[in-house]
Amino acid sequence: MTAYKERIWIPPKDLERINRLLDIPCLETMTDQELIDAGANTDYFEGIFCVDFDDGSTLTYDLCSGTCNYYDNVVWTSADGQHEIVLDCSYELDDIEFEADGATYTVTVNEGVYHNMALNPKLTQKQVKLGYPKCIFCSYCALQNLLCDKDKVGHTERREGWGADVYHVNNTTCIVTGYAPFGNIRAPYDICKKYDGLAEDARFQYCKDWDMDAMNERLHRLLVEFCDEVIANKGKHQ
Repeated sequence: MTAYKERIWIPPKDLERINRLLDIPCLETMTDQELIDAGANTDYFEGIFCVDFDDGSTLTYDLCSGTCNYYDNVVWTSADGQHEIVLDCSYELDDIEFEADGATYTVTVNEGVYHNMALNPKLTQKQVKLGYPKCIFCSYCALQNLLCDKDKVGHTERREGWGADVYHVNNTTCIVTGYAPFGNIRAPYDICKKYDGLAEDARFQYCKDWDMDAMNERLHRLLVEFCDEVIANKGKHQ
């Protein structure tokens, strides 16, 4: 039997909220304010994740609001779209394993964000904002030298296609850059130009000397200094 496996990453705060909602036994026993305080959205489906398997099939996990409780809606769809299986609700966002059409499928749920540039998974703005309290944003290519070797958390999309790339700095800070960047701390043009210029000089110097370790160390220091200066100047250049 062919086995297909995928992994997803859910920011800790989002995972806690989802499982807290799924644990609610009955909405009717809670006031509207209590539900709102618990993080409830009572009037629409929340697309938690959608996984694409190598055979072309998909697994969609929705958090649904109902008149009596919150429940998770997990649906597998075949590659041709002709076959759907609604999986049993577990009332907890956890690893999922099932069989369909003669194959086994496994989705491993990880708490946190995935810092791998090669995979560059699709993220939502909500996931990024929940995972990083400090979300620095700037225009496309404004930091192309400073971020040249940084790990991407992933990317966001818009109606026209790709929207922005998200770069991990530390556990509280990320940088978003692209055609449609977003965040809560805008990086001013002059600060971006200053540090990207310094990064370009460092790349040229250390590449010429073939000292990659020194170059990476210099770029890391510049990135930290850039973030510190942008955060310290928050509100002064808006």
